[in-house]
Amino acid sequence: MKHDFGVCHADELFLQFRQDFLGDQNEIMKADDLEMSKKLISLWTTFAANGDPGQDWPRVGKRDLTYAVLDSDPIRMESNKELSMMHSFFSLVMNLRRKYTVDMIQKHPVFIKFVNYIASSGFAADSHKKDEL
Repeated sequence: MKHDFGVCHADELFLQFRQDFLGDQNEIMKADDLEMSKKLISLWTTFAANGDPGQDWPRVGKRDLTYAVLDSDPIRMESNKELSMMHSFFSLVMNLRRKYTVDMIQKHPVFIKFVNYIASSGFAADSHKKDEL
């Protein structure tokens, strides 16, 4: 089964900077790659000049976990329920940690409610299926 794992750290460097040792980039890059290269260079240039990448890209807030999807389609903002749940969980744990010991955290009603919600949503079981890796 083939999976699209997206991109990893520094993948964009190939699209942003010339790689002369690879030959003519126009010959080795697909049309989508060239379009993505233009988009990235435009976003970075606009950001460097104005402090804002443009494209109606909203500022990130502490509770706003939306992110920009950068691909060959127009830029769009999306959010991820699992990411929001993880953020909520870790924020809760860190806030509780300031007030309670580990034993007290595990008995805290908010923590118990959140753990029960995670268990009932199937999030933990669905997010770690090894056969999909």
